[in-house]
Amino acid sequence: MFRRILSTVKKSLSDTPDNPAALNYEALPVMTGDELIRFLNQTNRILSIKRKVMIDKLRFEKMYLQPIHRFCEIVQLAPASQAHHHSFAGGLIIHTLSVAEKAINERKKYTLPLSSEPDIIEAQKNLWTYAVFVAALCHDIGKIVTMVTFVDDKQHPHEVIGSSLLHQGVETYKMVFKPTEYYQLHQRIGVSFLPQLLDSISLSYLSAELDVFREVLGYIQNDKYEWGSVGNIVQTADRESTAEALKITNDSRKFPGANIENFGERIMRTLRLILNNNNIPKNRAGAAIWVGKNHTYAVAKPFAEMIREEMKKYGATDIPGDNTRIFDELQQQNFCETNPVDGQAIFRVEISLNNQKFHQTFTCIKIKNRRLYAADNVPVPLSGRIVEIIHESESETPVTESVTSARKPKSKSKISNESALDETVVTEAEQEMPFTESESISTAVTGAGSAETTAAGAVFNDDVSDLFAPIPKTASAKAQQKPVDMTNHAAVVRDFFDWIAEQAEAKEYTINRDSPLFVVEYQGKKHLAMMSPIIFAVYAHKKGLVKSIDSRTEMADAAKIIQKSLHNQKTNVSIAGQQVHIYKKKNSPAAKTPKLSFYLVPVTNITNSELRQMIESTDFSNSIERQFAELKENNRR
Repeated sequence: MFRRILSTVKKSLSDTPDNPAALNYEALPVMTGDELIRFLNQTNRILSIKRKVMIDKLRFEKMYLQPIHRFCEIVQLAPASQAHHHSFAGGLIIHTLSVAEKAINERKKYTLPLSSEPDIIEAQKNLWTYAVFVAALCHDIGKIVTMVTFVDDKQHPHEVIGSSLLHQGVETYKMVFKPTEYYQLHQRIGVSFLPQLLDSISLSYLSAELDVFREVLGYIQNDKYEWGSVGNIVQTADRESTAEALKITNDSRKFPGANIENFGERIMRTLRLILNNNNIPKNRAGAAIWVGKNHTYAVAKPFAEMIREEMKKYGATDIPGDNTRIFDELQQQNFCETNPVDGQAIFRVEISLNNQKFHQTFTCIKIKNRRLYAADNVPVPLSGRIVEIIHESESETPVTESVTSARKPKSKSKISNESALDETVVTEAEQEMPFTESESISTAVTGAGSAETTAAGAVFNDDVSDLFAPIPKTASAKAQQKPVDMTNHAAVVRDFFDWIAEQAEAKEYTINRDSPLFVVEYQGKKHLAMMSPIIFAVYAHKKGLVKSIDSRTEMADAAKIIQKSLHNQKTNVSIAGQQVHIYKKKNSPAAKTPKLSFYLVPVTNITNSELRQMIESTDFSNSIERQFAELKENNRR
């Protein structure tokens, strides 16, 4: 009987692109992994993955094919979403295998582990490929818990953490969709399935190198500060798979039986339609939409009214009359930003226009531009100021975006932001904070030794560039949108930290891993350590301030441009006239490890609030340490 049901459903599945109702969603058959792969026409994709990983048949079957079969048996014909990408029977399997295939292909572009010796790279080649595969396999599996409940023919509910429907003896099932409020939880649940997917030998192999395992867990749990190269690779593959699905999928399609179309996704789709209408006022007096360099701020009440009216035009009847419900839905789906002080979706924002007597405060929703506009269709940013005002108490004291409840609620500081096209919040109190240098010469770190010291205090160490990511050779168009007035040292410092924040957000640089940026402890406080001169030279090159940074001299000269402003604003820690601090790779003999030269910047001196938050939430680096041995030798001299 079961085989007859399976045969009927297989036949009907071939008709689903044109007639989704042909499937009997009330009695879907439970299948084995192999049956699901053939059922969904994924055999060629499995063969493609096998060719790409290039290992022997036995290891492939144990380490790759067996986890794929187990994954398929766990998720069965669940969709990847209710009403977004891959929202059809078997969509979660097809999307996951697509991501795995693309990720393994993307992994070939990386030499992993970064900045390692050739023999280590060769020895760990298969491990890093396996790490990418496992991260891809697990990245969305948590949806099977947060999105659906399986119900058998006797109306008994079944969950699949720990045991698949096949092992529970279920023969047919239907899927009942859960409320969307639990959507984001799927990012935390994926790791729970690792013992269910991998046998003990494979799991031991993966976890043997903890740096690699950390990146796998970081991506599965959506921890962008831990996911490293593995996360970057799988994220790229995930976006490609999703984009391809959205191109070929009818926007109106939703999985049969879904209780509602994902309301947050419908709101975002509606908002994109509204913003593509050139008649909608933006960035001018009377507008409800204000576009900054990185975010769009939509004035809350008119924004909700526009969404409501536009959705009604398309026949929607389930739009809540309460604006808060609309904002909460966007926040739960991670479509809009969260106010770091109160955890809500609302921001108070001051808007000022250049060359106009316009200065007004609005209550807004904050959404990243990349969620709203195609890369070639981003509106010109506001010519003026967008300044967030965040209050911690009823005292109505404005504080910066990164301030926590530890700040005294009645500290009086006026919010200031002199940089046009900049959304970063900066207080005058922080800009004018007196810089305290250490009076203890015994803790000073100089650039003496084998490093070459420039007049500006930059130290270039031979082979340092090989320790981290390669230097980009061309300046990005985004980085050159607005030239910086290099005579305005405060503006240069702000722009520099904004650029670092952009690089970190785009995963060009991962702090503490594979980049010239580290979080270190100095005199009991957290500091951002920036490798000199490379980080400054790359910034100058991307901004078009220099044509080349290929040679040691060109790199040092380029770095001086930025360092001059940092020195002027007393942004970095300088001791006894020395600007650099010498570090080395941890647990490496000093004689065999090149010295690493860093500028140290206290967190309180970082002008970009998002970068400050990032640093404050990042642990101290465990890969570099101060070069105390050299310090003592220099002091004896």
